[in-house]
Amino acid sequence: MKRNVMGCMQGGFKTLDKQQLSNKFQRVIFQGMLSLGVFFWGVMPITSSAQDIGDILPNINFTYFFEDDSTPVQQVISPYVSVDCSTSKPYIPGGAPNMPSPLEPPCSPDLTGEQEFIIQIRNMQRPGNFSENDPVLFSRSFNLNTLQTGGESFLSQTSAKFSANSNNYIVNYGITFYTPVDGSSAVEAFSSYAAVGTDKSTWMSDLTSQSDFSDITFGDLVIPGSHDAGMYMLGDPETTVNIIQQICGNIVRNPDDPLNLLMCTAVKFVSEGLLTIIQNVALTQKEPIAAQLENGVRFLDLRPAAYTPDPDDFYHVHDFVQGAHLIDILKDVNGFLANKSGEMVVIQVSDQGLDYDYFDYITEPNLSQLLTQYLPNANPCVFNVTTTAIPCSYGSYFALNDTQLTKVAAENQVIVIYFNSMEKQSSVNINDSYEGNSSDYSESSVDTSGVQSAVTEALENCQNSEYRYTILQIQDTNSAVLANASVLDDNMIVDVLNTPVGSAVQGTKPTFDQGLMFYLIAKEGSQLSDCKGPVVILNDFVDVGMSSVSIKSSQTRYNNRQQ
Repeated sequence: MKRNVMGCMQGGFKTLDKQQLSNKFQRVIFQGMLSLGVFFWGVMPITSSAQDIGDILPNINFTYFFEDDSTPVQQVISPYVSVDCSTSKPYIPGGAPNMPSPLEPPCSPDLTGEQEFIIQIRNMQRPGNFSENDPVLFSRSFNLNTLQTGGESFLSQTSAKFSANSNNYIVNYGITFYTPVDGSSAVEAFSSYAAVGTDKSTWMSDLTSQSDFSDITFGDLVIPGSHDAGMYMLGDPETTVNIIQQICGNIVRNPDDPLNLLMCTAVKFVSEGLLTIIQNVALTQKEPIAAQLENGVRFLDLRPAAYTPDPDDFYHVHDFVQGAHLIDILKDVNGFLANKSGEMVVIQVSDQGLDYDYFDYITEPNLSQLLTQYLPNANPCVFNVTTTAIPCSYGSYFALNDTQLTKVAAENQVIVIYFNSMEKQSSVNINDSYEGNSSDYSESSVDTSGVQSAVTEALENCQNSEYRYTILQIQDTNSAVLANASVLDDNMIVDVLNTPVGSAVQGTKPTFDQGLMFYLIAKEGSQLSDCKGPVVILNDFVDVGMSSVSIKSSQTRYNNRQQ
């Protein structure tokens, strides 16, 4: 007989009693399910031993977000549950609020027999009391064994829409089989996340339509951002394979590059499925730009470059891997904004991480031509942040920060910031947590402390009035996995990288989201409020949970500045 593991969501960023839950949380709950056991987190007591959890949830990483009417909510069902072989205690890398420090690395998961993971959202009929009879609003199930041995691609685990109590909701979700690495240890594992919130396609106009925030400025905003926004697909697989063959045929060109090492090591063991390998280590988003914008994203991190001299051949490029075609990205932006007055999008165009051995970075004239052609109604304003030219009607970028959001959205629905990496490091005055701290982002794929340290430094610097804006990158680069490829045995390389759900990048999302989101929420009333100019929260695999946190933080920043 199949029994279920259920995780019930809690409202708020603190523990709420049942009466509070009854008042605040009446619509939607999440439940994570696996066979062979009944356990409850959140409002229900834990009724299992650590050994039981290890038996039933082998190396499953759950992170859930929930947003109610007024407050964005993050609740960690279990930041990373597995079992240490000798002590049979839960292993929680990096720790978490009210959680113990890490123990020894976990055992490899036992994936024999049927194991099912279900993401399910129900409409609670009795506030604060979960029942199996509550109507199901959304349900998605995964067989872990099937995923491990070649199930559906992680790209198909994206988002869905549903309606409840006269509200439209979006749920983002994903599960991946990957190999977390810390130091010299590595273990195969599953990682999953889910986020649910109200439709975010008009959050800016919804915000400014409220009398309390009608005069909020562009500089007051905390903006949800998409890291490597165009890497939701492989744009030109033939070219990518050709480049990898060149790299692997001449690996002495850069023998210390971890991505080159991993790719070429994998190629040696995998005769087929090379594109699956590329997908699993290069893609950073699940959905096209239009869907990302509907999830609330308003800052797109783009790196356009061309493999050929053709001016129409610009793709988003991640190192040496081509993602979406730039024209398609711009069409998505234009289509999204076409009937949405009061909304605007920031596009940061840079060459960060671009492999200049194979690609030419887009020039500003080429970019301006494409913007004019494919954003005909958005009236894009381009800031080349290394020039002294006065763009548009703002007089300076800093004048833009002081402009009311309603005015910016009415006059320029798209703001474009253009620079290259050498310029950024020398003179553009963008406070980016990654700049100068790149090693913090590659220390570990299971410990969030390095990234938190980099974000902390950026928050300490963001009161500097010379900075145009601040970028807080909360995702792990997963370079730890790549740099420590030598600890992965041959079977792991084949199993993990050649599995359609083996995304090494997505696998770290739950751990880093729960660690960094809680941290930023704690800072929203203090350091975030003190930052000069807008703040961008930049993430991989964007979701409505991040957008909810950003919108709430925007409101808090504005209110604190009025005092």
